[in-house]
Amino acid sequence: MRSLRYLVMLLALAGCATVTSVATSRKTFATCRIADVATTTAIIKAGGVELNPLMRPLLAHGFFPFYAFQAAVIWFAWHFWDDLTTPVKVSANMVSCWPVPNNVVVLNGMQ
Repeated sequence: MRSLRYLVMLLALAGCATVTSVATSRKTFATCRIADVATTTAIIKAGGVELNPLMRPLLAHGFFPFYAFQAAVIWFAWHFWDDLTTPVKVSANMVSCWPVPNNVVVLNGMQ
């Protein structure tokens, strides 16, 4: 059932918008960052480990540094999104959304 919720959350990203507007949206970026944080947290609480070498040191000190860093990334992107070019926006969204489906698969395998 948990996997179904994550799948619905991912599908909700597309909504009724066009692919281009979703691919360049600051809301997509924020939603994917939040989905990654939520799924990563669930994996760690279920006994898994963070494989991202950039995030692992933050999580070594608990969830707060990890959450604070992710919130700062979202804040920064949200406020400076309009200054970014379209290719940078699309790339940022791809990088932000990429881990979420993998995390869902890992979570599903842990159940």
